[in-house]
Amino acid sequence: MVTIVERALPDLANFSGAVQKRQTYEKYEVLKAVHARVEEILAPFVNLPADLDAVLGARQLLARTLNNPLLSSKLRN
Repeated sequence: MVTIVERALPDLANFSGAVQKRQTYEKYEVLKAVHARVEEILAPFVNLPADLDAVLGARQLLARTLNNPLLSSKLRN
């Protein structure tokens, strides 16, 4: 998994520090922490209301979420 992230998502690997000289198990732990953080950041999308007006009301929060630097590095690829 570490090799896949390093090759397929180099921006994310650089941003998270997973490309530093470390043992594979240490890189894996870093990537697990990044994954947990991404899930936390994306939480507003999990609880989206079915009502379009409520979604439009949450537009600013959703846009801010998508502009998070961690997500930007992940979404670019």
